[in-house]
Amino acid sequence: MATWKTTGVKTFTCKDCTSVKTSIIPKLTPLAQKVSIKTTKKTVKQKTLKKKAVKVAPLTVKGAKGIVTYRVTGGNAKSKKALKLNNKNGRVTVKKKTKKGKYIIKVKVSAAASANGQYNTFTKTVAVTVVVK
Repeated sequence: MATWKTTGVKTFTCKDCTSVKTSIIPKLTPLAQKVSIKTTKKTVKQKTLKKKAVKVAPLTVKGAKGIVTYRVTGGNAKSKKALKLNNKNGRVTVKKKTKKGKYIIKVKVSAAASANGQYNTFTKTVAVTVVVK
């Protein structure tokens, strides 16, 4: 069962009735999504990166009602070159042969409005940190 927040009223006139009646129907507005995003700093050994790229999951999203997507919105050129973000699951790939250092990218996390229209779209930008030792 859906829970809605009512704000205001909308008038409805019955045209099929023998007499014209006006009913008041509550105007429904979508609720804000209560989404929590947890970021964790991930560490990768450079020795591992000499052989292959490594995937890490630095983001955890809970409470999203719609489809969650991820997009890089910032970070320096070094970080953007070394890290690749999966737009669908938020996992970060540290590319092969990445040198030692601290890499930070800004990620915009979006949860689409729910299919039934009960919840609004949610967006938040967070910093993702990956350290290569």
